[in-house]
Amino acid sequence: ATNVFFIFVLLQEYQIDIFFAQTWTDSRLRFNSTMKILTLNSNMVGLIWIPDTIFRNSKTAEAHWITTPNQLLRIWNDGKILYTLRLTINAECQLQLHNFPMDEHSCPLIFSSCMIEASHSSLDSVLVNWLYPLMTGMIEASHSGLDQ
Repeated sequence: ATNVFFIFVLLQEYQIDIFFAQTWTDSRLRFNSTMKILTLNSNMVGLIWIPDTIFRNSKTAEAHWITTPNQLLRIWNDGKILYTLRLTINAECQLQLHNFPMDEHSCPLIFSSCMIEASHSSLDSVLVNWLYPLMTGMIEASHSGLDQ
């Protein structure tokens, strides 16, 4: 579920509320059990390696912690991990107002991984793939700051 709350024309930014999900495999977390999946609470998040994903065009980003941390951590017996976090992000958006109020805008959310320093990780490399590589999305702003 994704919601665009506001587009702020003067600030050239927009606000988005997302559930950001990442999945990866860590062979160190494989386990033998009749259980296929472990669902863990947010206290366990700090005990495992998590990708260092950043939002490059964010001005601010906040995780939701009320009434409990809005995080989900699942580990499959083959070492596959699913980590989901609810975020509200204010991100830059270069609006072109040449045909105002009939303009159409594209406001991307740009994310990537930071460089992993060898001293912080025993991993040789990290490969990032899209789970659905051909999937693109368009989200309409429900509450826009544009006067139309």
